[in-house]
Amino acid sequence: AVETNGTVVAPPGIDWVCVSPKAGAEWVQRSGDELKLVYPQPGLMPEAVLKALEPQAVVPAMLVMACEEAPNRTIICAGAGSFEVANITLTQGVHLGVSEDTPEQLLAAMAQVKDRTGELVPGSGSGQGSLEVGKAMAAHKG
Repeated sequence: AVETNGTVVAPPGIDWVCVSPKAGAEWVQRSGDELKLVYPQPGLMPEAVLKALEPQAVVPAMLVMACEEAPNRTIICAGAGSFEVANITLTQGVHLGVSEDTPEQLLAAMAQVKDRTGELVPGSGSGQGSLEVGKAMAAHKG
């Protein structure tokens, strides 16, 4: 494993490359397994952007999520004084079972797994498990 600022291309054969670019440096290492950004880093972003990204800009969302009237089943995203809600859905996916070649089958079936036709919003944390076990049980009946 190696961590690099990206100014030199990592030699082949390294099992894990973490790229941690530095502001103002020419970045030639264009791939890696992990990206680490040191923040704050002078010169990385314009001063106005850094000011907008100050921690207090997310405090309103934190306070809303901690109050008695906080919404349930809600993921609030916050940054620079802007607020959004992220939604999680489940695709219908595919049941492949478990065998030696399941990873290859899954790779081949990714278009079907990613197909958003009929996607659903789970009603609770158990929604994912219910969908998966339901498909497995249906496969064993057939």
